[in-house]
Amino acid sequence: MKRGQTLFEVILALAIFSLIATTLVSMAAGGARGLVGGGEITQADSLADEGIEAVRGVRDRAWNGLPSGASQVVFNAGRWELNGIGVPEVMGKFSRLISLDEVCRTSAGALTSCPGDYEDIYVKKVASRVEWQNQFGLPNVAERTTYLANWDSRDWVEDSVADFTDGDFADTALHPSFGDGDGSVTLAPIPVPPKSMIVYAKSSGDPKPYFRLWDGTSWGDEQEAPPVGAPGVGIRYMVLKFARTRDEAILGTMDSSGRIRVQVWDGSVWSSPIFLASASGERGFDIEYETTSDRAVVVYNNPSMLTPVSYRIWDGSAWVSQESISTVLGGGISWVELTANPLSGSNEIAMMLIDSRVDVYGMVWTGSVWSNMGSSAVWDANASNATTKIFDIAYEQTTGRAMFMWGRAATGQLYYRVWDGGALTAPTLLSISAMNGRSRWLRLASDFAAGSNKIMMGVQGGTGDLNTRLWSGTAWDTVAQHPEHDNSVEEDQSRSFDIVFETHPSKVGQAILAWGNGSTVSRKYWDDLTSTWSVPTTSGDDTSFVTLAANSINGDVFLGIYQDSTSATDDILEEHLTGGSSLWSFDATLWGGPTLSGAALERIVIASGKFSTSQTYQFSGTYISNAFDAEATRAFNGIQWKESKTNPACGACTVRFQIQTSADGLSWPPTWSGPLGNNGDEIDFFIIPTGTLIHTDHNGDRWVRYRATLEGDGSETPILEEIRINYR
Repeated sequence: MKRGQTLFEVILALAIFSLIATTLVSMAAGGARGLVGGGEITQADSLADEGIEAVRGVRDRAWNGLPSGASQVVFNAGRWELNGIGVPEVMGKFSRLISLDEVCRTSAGALTSCPGDYEDIYVKKVASRVEWQNQFGLPNVAERTTYLANWDSRDWVEDSVADFTDGDFADTALHPSFGDGDGSVTLAPIPVPPKSMIVYAKSSGDPKPYFRLWDGTSWGDEQEAPPVGAPGVGIRYMVLKFARTRDEAILGTMDSSGRIRVQVWDGSVWSSPIFLASASGERGFDIEYETTSDRAVVVYNNPSMLTPVSYRIWDGSAWVSQESISTVLGGGISWVELTANPLSGSNEIAMMLIDSRVDVYGMVWTGSVWSNMGSSAVWDANASNATTKIFDIAYEQTTGRAMFMWGRAATGQLYYRVWDGGALTAPTLLSISAMNGRSRWLRLASDFAAGSNKIMMGVQGGTGDLNTRLWSGTAWDTVAQHPEHDNSVEEDQSRSFDIVFETHPSKVGQAILAWGNGSTVSRKYWDDLTSTWSVPTTSGDDTSFVTLAANSINGDVFLGIYQDSTSATDDILEEHLTGGSSLWSFDATLWGGPTLSGAALERIVIASGKFSTSQTYQFSGTYISNAFDAEATRAFNGIQWKESKTNPACGACTVRFQIQTSADGLSWPPTWSGPLGNNGDEIDFFIIPTGTLIHTDHNGDRWVRYRATLEGDGSETPILEEIRINYR
């Protein structure tokens, strides 16, 4: 009994021992397998972390070394690099692949799935994925994901007038206020020249002013303005002036009955004439626009009033009620002359008057009141005459000083005074030794060239002689520079000459003198460099009255010719210069006559507008920046810019960029590069304003510059407001 029991216990013990041994062996084997698996995971995690750190190392050298897509990382010459091979790198039983993905944002800047509203080129989503199979053949993955930013870099930014002004513009222009308002680059504007208009009167009994508009190449068809009187009443004098800020002109007329009227041109039609006054004498009225406020002031002889000099103001929409001007003159007003101060911010208008007693007087309009400039007495009680215009006014274009000049009743004597805005000089004699009689007609013309204070004077004497002088801004020159031009102009009853300074950029400082005599119309040019007049050119027939006008925008010059009634054709003609040319056009007949006998008076007038109703732009152009010194060799990472359009609907309005980099800022590559790098073909461009990475070809240089190519549709332009190039 006891022996059987012992056998059973032995068998039971062996079974328990076997079970325990098996468990212990199994546990030992599992532990070994766990140690192996844990080591693989640790190694895989380390490789994944290493991949992220490798990408950080690349980022810290050059952000543009992180192209989107899959790549391997390799350690080369002591640093990590992405080799761009998009298959996993095998390292024993492990394989590793780096993925760099774009990061996109909404228009508000929030992260979103791509494509979003735009790609943020300075943030990347980086994944380092390590794969392997364990000892049982099962797949395993270790992955690290993070976002990297271009955190330690700088921007070269250009976004203002000061930034852009030193670049090279080719059919592009710097605009001070387009876009964000502090300076931008646009296609170069091509201004549509403001209207030029010629107005003329025909027969002695025709009350209608006739006019034509200049389209840039020729005069349009003849049109009629509203008549200024009943049939049988003719027009003796006309004045035409244009507004600066509106497509507007005002025509003043004085008819053969002495009635003075004005009418307004709104760019397409004339208003009905407004009656101002009835007066005797000569051109007892004038019109001028204030430079800044652009209101028109008309001053006129008004004998029906106790104070016989009146004025009215046109404010752009309505005529202000009549007001009176108190003067010291005792006779009826024969002539009125107005000229505006050209300086920005000024509303000053200078005025001269001469009355029937040949008294001369001057005043200035300040923009609100009339001032006698501190001189309350008649300036000269012995002027040359009151039937012809023997005085004039011109402003120095730089200082804004006003030159007043008139002829005295003595052979060859002219007097002048200068108003500087605070004081009026005493009358000073200018003697014209070659003039054999008293002055009959006098003209002053300002030089519009930048920085100039020059004024050209022309005077027609009673014996038919014609002389000129030039004011330098401080003194008049002499007969040495101005030999007498003619001693037998057409007649002394009409102003047979005129003077104007050219306004074309190629003709800076050049004045034109034109006059008629008993056989031809002559023209001379003043050369400011040599201080001499050219030999005259002549054409046409004998001419009583000439008038010159220059378009201040495009430099066109117009010559109006009123032929004498005894000429072979007795027509009203026009000639012109365009594009800076010195070759006059052939005569264009405005009216075939017959012209009136006797004084031509001022029956033809030409004026050019100052306001352009529209403008076009170049279709394409480039802007090349000044070179930027990054102060050391750099990685040039990316380019971004801000652009807009004059019209958002302009589909053709685009801005594209290319760049160049240089080691020393002196030697530049022969071609420009886009995102594909220095491949020499110049056909690829940076075209995404929100940003594109710059090719690594440019890394290691110190200097950079860009070329912007702008394109439009001719009517609108793209606007480059800001550009920034990032570098590390």
